[in-house]
Amino acid sequence: MKSNSHFSLGNQIIGEGYRPYIIAEISGNHLGDFDRAKKLIDIAKQSGADAVKLQTFQPHKITLSNNDSRFRLKSGSWAGENLSDLYEKTYTPWEWHSPLFEYAKKLDINILSSPFDFDAVDLLSSLGSFAYKVASNEAHDWPLIEKIIEKGKPIILSTGASTKNDLIKTIEFIQNHGFMDICILHCISAYPAKLSEMSLNTITDIKELFRLPVGISDHSLDIYSSLTSVCLGACVIEKHITISREDKSPDAKFSLEPDELTKLCKLSKEIWQATNGNIVYGGDRDLEKDSIFTRQIWSKSYIKKNEKFNWENLQSIRAPSSEKGISTMEFQKVINKKAKIEINPNQPLKKEYIID
Repeated sequence: MKSNSHFSLGNQIIGEGYRPYIIAEISGNHLGDFDRAKKLIDIAKQSGADAVKLQTFQPHKITLSNNDSRFRLKSGSWAGENLSDLYEKTYTPWEWHSPLFEYAKKLDINILSSPFDFDAVDLLSSLGSFAYKVASNEAHDWPLIEKIIEKGKPIILSTGASTKNDLIKTIEFIQNHGFMDICILHCISAYPAKLSEMSLNTITDIKELFRLPVGISDHSLDIYSSLTSVCLGACVIEKHITISREDKSPDAKFSLEPDELTKLCKLSKEIWQATNGNIVYGGDRDLEKDSIFTRQIWSKSYIKKNEKFNWENLQSIRAPSSEKGISTMEFQKVINKKAKIEINPNQPLKKEYIID
């Protein structure tokens, strides 16, 4: 499997060693109200998200438009809904895309979308989309992915409907086209997803298997999974947002409210700062040495020349590192050796005071 550890996503580099990139997903939480869609972009910007995301599809193209019971959802948040009716409620009208892209540009926040058909890919390309999100079920739609590859922009791919073998085949399909700018998002396609279902260790497995930037598309009810994913190496976090979970949109239940999105943006970056960097043990730190107290061997009482060292005349204490006394780790090189000179009480023991 070919590797590509980092690449540019909008105006930021993503990948190992770079801070997490936060995508705020609007989905159908605009409730069919254009001004509300703009308000959600405002919230994404004000909260500190790096990008806002739409979904670009036409209900009659994404599924069959009929009342066939085979297309009625049997479980989950949308149980009883006919698939085409659900998409009618949640789609973002075609004519909104250009003004929403312009509005995001005006606010200086990146905007992208998940296309679900060829026309959607072309629309987003005409608007200058900097990347394409491939939704979980569309990870199996290789003709659609091939169309996206032709645009030459980064691909963010969710795994919620893919087995490990499916994912390997899809990544190989993309890379066999000579395309390498891929970010894989671990995803559990449950709405909402329970914490017990999140299986966040999969992030580590994806990272080791593909050696590509990895992230999470998080449908859980809070921000804990997203924050934990940063510790596991996630460099992209996608979360649905809404104005209020009391809203009646199909996605509101598992979406973040503005204050939660702000907290996610702030804490994910702080956690990344705390976990990023070289492996450093406490004693390796380059701090002011005078402020560090180390365990050293000092004289406890007056020690005569040629007197043997023992724990009657020596003591182990915390002392300023600048005193450079012999470390207590070397006590076996001291005990029962003789003093080369007279030593006053409460003085650091040094190697030149010892007869070898």
